[in-house]
Amino acid sequence: MMWAHEYMLETECGYTAGQPWWDETHDAGTFSTSDVLDPVTGFGGDGVGTDRCIQDGPFANYTNHVGPGFDITDHCIQRSVNDRISSAAAQANIDNCMRQPTYEQAWGCIEGAPHSAGHAGVGAQLVNPQSSPGDPIFYLHHAWIDKLWWDWQARDLETRLTDMAGRNKQTGFGPGGFGGGGFGGFPGFGGGSGDNGGNGDGGAPGVPGAFVPPGGFGPPGSFNPPGGAGGFGGGFGGAGFGGPGFGGGKRPDDLP
Repeated sequence: MMWAHEYMLETECGYTAGQPWWDETHDAGTFSTSDVLDPVTGFGGDGVGTDRCIQDGPFANYTNHVGPGFDITDHCIQRSVNDRISSAAAQANIDNCMRQPTYEQAWGCIEGAPHSAGHAGVGAQLVNPQSSPGDPIFYLHHAWIDKLWWDWQARDLETRLTDMAGRNKQTGFGPGGFGGGGFGGFPGFGGGSGDNGGNGDGGAPGVPGAFVPPGGFGPPGSFNPPGGAGGFGGGFGGAGFGGPGFGGGKRPDDLP
């Protein structure tokens, strides 16, 4: 994904520099005070009000045209920063992922903790699977996730460079999709019940309103990567931030 983004920047915009990334381990548990969210030198701060629109920084007046979900609507960049959730980007979790012996295990670990920490730690727009790239922080976050993959590969490059596993189809969005960001209920884009932690697709259900380490994050709104790594949902919707989140509906490949 980031390769495609960089390729388009180079071929369509003439951009020749590298891709910046946000080392979220330095800000784990303190996203709200990160330099990345500085209104002057960074990408603007947290969202405000019931719509969670950002009010400062270089993207304060930016208009997104994709989302919520699969809808095509004009809306602001929304954030609902949560320091508690961002703590899952802690170095201890990264170290655990680096110890995993296979790509399938490492991917599940990275997906379950640092990946979810970045998305749900910033919140709102970034917990919307379809329109999360509408917040420029998305690219800093995913460049870092790509770096973590490379860090894992570099520990045994001969074996790990070509190690690949998992699905080639997006799954894991159970009824309710991602949990909410505390600003009410966006229209839904959930999946079938089989994607919601069943058949090895995720960990045990989490408690609504609570942050559960990787292996949990259950309904309402579950994102459960293959192999039981867990993901988004549970504490991020319902009682978590005070809104039901992105509930209901079906994703396009569930429709007749």
